[in-house]
Amino acid sequence: MADSADATARADRGTLVIADRVAAKIATRAALSVDAVVRHHSGLGAVVGATYPQVRVDMAPSAGPQFMVIVALRWPSAVAEVCRQVRRQVAHDMNRLTGLAPSRVDVSVAQMISSSGRHGGHGIAGRSHARLVELPTAEGEREYRGVGEQA
Repeated sequence: MADSADATARADRGTLVIADRVAAKIATRAALSVDAVVRHHSGLGAVVGATYPQVRVDMAPSAGPQFMVIVALRWPSAVAEVCRQVRRQVAHDMNRLTGLAPSRVDVSVAQMISSSGRHGGHGIAGRSHARLVELPTAEGEREYRGVGEQA
């Protein structure tokens, strides 16, 4: 009897709402805590160019929040492994700090930055023309790798 009364009391306390920008801040800090992820400003600074990491969040899904994390990595880095670490760290920190488990954390690498601050990769303005390929992992999650990258 006490269990049902306790459950009712908890339900009457209200609803926890976490703003998208709060979740984005948690995810940004989580991504930056991964060793190869770097904070980077491209273009003409934050006004015209892009700043990495970037995080897009949708807190609305009933299955749990969904994240798209776009990062810049130090060159050279094991891209697939770093992306897995970012995915795990974002999910871990979000769960630890909010009690919510993300239903999806997608990670995309926008820039590779050498120690000299120059962009890695090939092509126009140092941008890589890599295409992404979706590969299933053992846990059923999706893993993205560049075309030609070995598993």
